[in-house]
Amino acid sequence: MSPIKLRSILWFAIGALLVSAPARGGGLEVWNTTELTLRNAGRLRWSVFGVVRTRNHLTHAYDFRLGSQLAIVVSPRFSVTTGYLRRRLDPTRLQPHWENRVYATPSVILAARPLEFKALSIVERNFGIPGGPGYNRYRPRVELERRRKRISPFLAEEFTFRREGFVRSRSAAGVRWRAESNVTFEVAYQFDTIRTGQAWRPRHALRTVLTFGLPQEQH
Repeated sequence: MSPIKLRSILWFAIGALLVSAPARGGGLEVWNTTELTLRNAGRLRWSVFGVVRTRNHLTHAYDFRLGSQLAIVVSPRFSVTTGYLRRRLDPTRLQPHWENRVYATPSVILAARPLEFKALSIVERNFGIPGGPGYNRYRPRVELERRRKRISPFLAEEFTFRREGFVRSRSAAGVRWRAESNVTFEVAYQFDTIRTGQAWRPRHALRTVLTFGLPQEQH
């Protein structure tokens, strides 16, 4: 298949998801993530990040997160990321509370050309939840990206499992912009289907991710 045909198929899939998914979901949420790389040397990359999630026409910031993570590059195609985040959740504006999470994410690039195909396995432990026990989650994820010098379109699909079984599916489509100064900006539309009891609830969000780093010392 030619690169032109592959690009056309990818953009068509992104457009179809952006047009059709809002009709199935509830109110639009906006998720903003900012990540700062503090150290990037050799096979190690250490960063800190913050996340703000808003809904109800941006008037309700219901989810705040601060965390730190360490990525270890084992080989050009395999890496492992471990991290911790502290989360403040206020879904009803009446009883905000704090939660904690640790996670590990092995990631492997299964194919690099003409499209990059990446598989991740996110393993989490959530704890310190007021009035409730901690729990584990497993989130397999795949990403398909047309890697280009600056702007790269991508698609992603993720599933979430807990002790009670399959609880969420997540689809995303968007673009990543990579600058020469090690700055990356991502914008994507994301559609979730979440199980609550025996019912499934839709949710859709506009997601942005800004990643940049401190100047590194030259040796």
